[in-house]
Amino acid sequence: MKSQVPGLETKSSGLAIFLSFLCPGLGHLYLGKVVRGVAMIIATVVLYFTTYGLWSEAGRLNESWLALTVDLSDKALGDLQYQQFKHVMNYAFVSFGISLVWWVWGMVAARRSCEQFNRRVFTLATNANATASHDYGAAG
Repeated sequence: MKSQVPGLETKSSGLAIFLSFLCPGLGHLYLGKVVRGVAMIIATVVLYFTTYGLWSEAGRLNESWLALTVDLSDKALGDLQYQQFKHVMNYAFVSFGISLVWWVWGMVAARRSCEQFNRRVFTLATNANATASHDYGAAG
């Protein structure tokens, strides 16, 4: 988005939010906050793969537990498998909740960073206009 002062451009908070909707950290990259953006993308990938891994493990444990309950030959092993399944599912739900909060926070953080960026641009533009007006008045 173009500002009133040539050479100074504001950023679209809608675009920053949309990019963070796709992947937390992309909105920060758009705003020029490279270190924060890359760190957020790395954290997102780690968090999402952890969540996926936990859900996959829970599915595997569930299938093996169901196979044991059909067999009924080893009840103790079936109970152990079920307990493991419950623990992994608890971690999977917690990881999913954290992922959801992280995703929403990424969009909110991108919007806030965009507003800060645009305030700085506006301040620079206002100061540049005031300086130009003052210099023009002194010369005249």
